[in-house]
Amino acid sequence: MAFTILHIGILTWITFLPIVGMVVVLALPKNTVNAMRWTSLAITILQVVLAGVIFMNYNRGLAGINNADTMQFKELFTWIDIKSISWFGRIHIDYFLGIDGISVPMVLLTSLISFVAVISSWNI
Repeated sequence: MAFTILHIGILTWITFLPIVGMVVVLALPKNTVNAMRWTSLAITILQVVLAGVIFMNYNRGLAGINNADTMQFKELFTWIDIKSISWFGRIHIDYFLGIDGISVPMVLLTSLISFVAVISSWNI
C-alpha cells in the first residue's frame, strides 16, 4: 500500500515534516511571534492528520506475523551506491521506511504529543 504526496511517501512526510516546519519558522522574522506559533501549530496539525491517515489505512489483518513482509507503507530507495573503492569494495546504502503493528500507535502517539507540546508552549 503506497500513499504518496507529491511523489513522496507518507512516512517520509511524517518523518521530515517537523524539519520543514523548523526551516519555515526560522525563516520568519524574529518579532513575528504569533506567526511562529501558528506556523508550528499548522505543521503539527498536518502531522496529526497524516498519522491519522496511516492509522486508519493500516491493514490490521497482516499484523502479528513476525517477518519483514508484514511491513506496510514501505518506502525503499537507493541512497548511496558507490560501485567500487579499491581498498573497501562496494558501498551500498538504502533508505528504507516501513511500519508494522506496534509502530502504528507509536506514530499516532508521537504526533499527538507533538501537538500537545506546541499548544502547551504557546505562552513561552
